[in-house]
Amino acid sequence: MSCCSNVTSNHTHVFILAELYTSDKTGSDESGDGSEAKPFKTILQAMHHAGKEPFPVIYVDAKEEGQVNNIFTTDNI
Repeated sequence: MSCCSNVTSNHTHVFILAELYTSDKTGSDESGDGSEAKPFKTILQAMHHAGKEPFPVIYVDAKEEGQVNNIFTTDNI
């Protein structure tokens, strides 16, 4: 899934934000695209890819065993 899609309605561009994935373990800032299959390595790259606020939901590696992803919050930093 890409970061956003461009929808045109009555000559107004509306950006629909989707989720982005990051993984310190399996991600790559060079070849990742932010999808669940090809995550970015860093949150900074995901934010850079999104461009500007409001940022989409950004998933990070889960810290709890048995979980895959957590939603990024400033508590995760």
